[in-house]
Amino acid sequence: MNKLVISTLILITLCSMSQSTAANEELEINITAIADLNQTIGKDVMSLVDSNGLIIDNAPLFTTLWSLDEKHMLIYVYMSAHQKSKGAFRGSGIYALYITNVNCSEITRVNWKEYTSADGSTISSPEWSFSGDYFSYLEITNTAKVSSTQSSSTLYVMSKNLDIIRKINCDPEKIKKWKNKWSPKEDKISFIEQSTNLSIYDVNDNCSLRFDLHDDYTYLDDGAWSPDGSKISFTKDQNEIIILDIEKKGLNTIYSASTAGMVNGKQWSPDSKKLFFYAITGSEKEGTLLYDIYVMEEYTKCPLKVISYKSPSSAIFQWYPDSENLLLMHHNPDSNSYELDSLSDSGSTKELFTCNQHLYASIGPNDYILATNSNPTLNRIENHFHAYDLFLFNDSKEFCFENITYYTWKDDNLLFVSEGKMKIFEPDSEQILETPIVTKEFETIRLSPSGDFIFLGSTIMGFQKQEDHTDYNMNISSTPEVIIKNPENEPDPTKTTAEKKSTGFSRNTCFLIIGITIIFSWIIIKLTFNKYIKR
Repeated sequence: MNKLVISTLILITLCSMSQSTAANEELEINITAIADLNQTIGKDVMSLVDSNGLIIDNAPLFTTLWSLDEKHMLIYVYMSAHQKSKGAFRGSGIYALYITNVNCSEITRVNWKEYTSADGSTISSPEWSFSGDYFSYLEITNTAKVSSTQSSSTLYVMSKNLDIIRKINCDPEKIKKWKNKWSPKEDKISFIEQSTNLSIYDVNDNCSLRFDLHDDYTYLDDGAWSPDGSKISFTKDQNEIIILDIEKKGLNTIYSASTAGMVNGKQWSPDSKKLFFYAITGSEKEGTLLYDIYVMEEYTKCPLKVISYKSPSSAIFQWYPDSENLLLMHHNPDSNSYELDSLSDSGSTKELFTCNQHLYASIGPNDYILATNSNPTLNRIENHFHAYDLFLFNDSKEFCFENITYYTWKDDNLLFVSEGKMKIFEPDSEQILETPIVTKEFETIRLSPSGDFIFLGSTIMGFQKQEDHTDYNMNISSTPEVIIKNPENEPDPTKTTAEKKSTGFSRNTCFLIIGITIIFSWIIIKLTFNKYIKR
């Protein structure tokens, strides 16, 4: 009889576990923690600090950059620190760059610099090449003189195996607003040399194409490759619009004005045949100010003025996928409102959305427009976060979400963070899936190119896809043992080992514990009862 009861209880427990497992497979997608950077790179950065001479102001801040194939990551770290004998100044601290594989089990420190005095150095602007076989970063070194501080800039081009392909001396003043950008189609990078040449370096052919800009300018800005990689557009001293044709090896100044520019690096149409830019003329004080929008087509000699606005609060966001229309915003002084419009390259407009605050907008999948505005109430309460109201709409649907601190597209769905939860909104089903997130550092969130990985604060996590789902769960798995290597792959006295951790029991484990507890409790009660009967 006793054996029968015990067998029955065990069977019930196993059945409960089996049903729970089946339900999990059908209903859940797990977000699994791959690595906690505080336990690996964070510890290594801390070990670089001279504790006798420096004071650490705050924890390390991480920026992750996946290669397009997602086989490697660059992790850029800044930790604010200052000398004990001196006060902190803007940008003082430790700068470091690391490279790792996708699961962060092999981490190598590429370089690090300390900037806590006038003689310090910094690291900035890490970027991957198109193939993911190469990357670049900028090192700026300051040298204190009697009455001033001089600086030098070096662009490092390296392979993913940490071979230095080329070291390039750049002009430290000219590059302040220029970002050394890789071609979207080939392993070519643009940069400004010490000689003020604008150059294109081809890593595979190991050759450079140089364009002499002379020394009659202060800075270059708004640099952007065309999507096909054949041209680069940029502004010179914010008054000249210039196109560099790589195939024809020529520079063409297409427009000049007192103020001219391009926006967000998205000035090229998707087919690479058109370029938009703006020019500001007149005087706001005299009531003659105009915000003119121009489009330059591939086979025309002169740009065409498409439309003019009388408000300085205007902005062009991007081309539509058809390369025929632009998404833009302008202020309507009559209604004191901000209008979001689509503008054709022939000048016709279509009003899409109206709001009483300044808007930022982008084009998403399935003809959706995503617009955000600042939420002043939340900003006053939590100054650390920059929260938005978010509007999502197309011709047939419109949605609104409040208090958004981060958003991006994940496939055809909208991923966003609001009030301590990460949410995924599916426009087709109008369903919201959500999970609490384990970090409050909402400013440091990044989704990988494929959308399979996400970085939150200091934790890298991976989405685990399943066929059916109604919920998202987050499991923190044990992080692997990691030894951080130095660039020469020599033994590093500052090596750190990740601490293994677990954040609790899974649902199946809980069922097992409950079942075992029931069985042992029944056995104890039975034995006690039998002992009492014998007495």
